[in-house]
Amino acid sequence: MRLLLNLARLAFWIWIWRPIPRDEWLELELRIGRFARALQRVTPTIQEATRAFEAFAAAWDALPDVTKEEVRRLDASP
Repeated sequence: MRLLLNLARLAFWIWIWRPIPRDEWLELELRIGRFARALQRVTPTIQEATRAFEAFAAAWDALPDVTKEEVRRLDASP
């Protein structure tokens, strides 16, 4: 999750700091507003996915080691 957020921040700042003529500032403000609204819409989805992954990881950790080894063995077989 943190990696995804950092990549989004990096992309955002690269996009922001490109050379911008003065007459494009309004367009830039509109783009930032659209980006912020889109981010607000997907944030609950990302949080939901994060919680689901955490639950999956907890379930995996709760399995006995023998079961984990069997799953790994089956996954490695062709």
